[in-house]
Amino acid sequence: MVTTTGESFSFPGLLVLRVRNGLIVHARDYMDGVRVAHTMGRLAAVAASLGDGQ
Repeated sequence: MVTTTGESFSFPGLLVLRVRNGLIVHARDYMDGVRVAHTMGRLAAVAASLGDGQ
């Protein structure tokens, strides 16, 4: 649940692991950052900062 909005949310993500000899040697995760910003009520701020070149 998002504490700032009180709404539940979910969004897709992907975790890629590279394993060698039984050990994780590389981990990379991918998610939809725009959806996260929208869910957190911060999409306008993110869009504004992109327009500012920040």
